Amino acid sequence: MQRPDRVTHTPKPTGPKRKIQEVADLIPPKVLKAVRDNVKLKPCCRDVETSHVQTFQSHPGMVAGIADLMEITCDCGRTQYRTHANVGNVNGPEPYGN
Repeated sequence: MQRPDRVTHTPKPTGPKRKIQEVADLIPPKVLKAVRDNVKLKPCCRDVETSHVQTFQSHPGMVAGIADLMEITCDCGRTQYRTHANVGNVNGPEPYGN
C-alpha cells in the first residue's frame, strides 16, 4: 500500500520584520518571558528588546493579512522562538482588517 504524498506548506510572511519594542504590547507576555528565561539560548538571543518579530501564515488558504505563526529572531540571525499564535496580525492595530 502506497502512502499519499505529504502536503507541505511554506509559511508566507504577512508583514515586515519589526523590532519587538515597536509591538511589545501586542505580543503575549508569556512568549517574551519564555525567550528571556531560556538558559539554553545565547545571552544576545535572550535580550528580546534587541530582537525582531515577524508573523506568517501557516496555510496558503488563509485570508490575506491574517497571521497565525509568530517567529522571534535575534540580531545574530538565530530564531529563538516560533509558535502558533492566536489568529491575528501584529503588523497593524486592526488584526482582522476591519
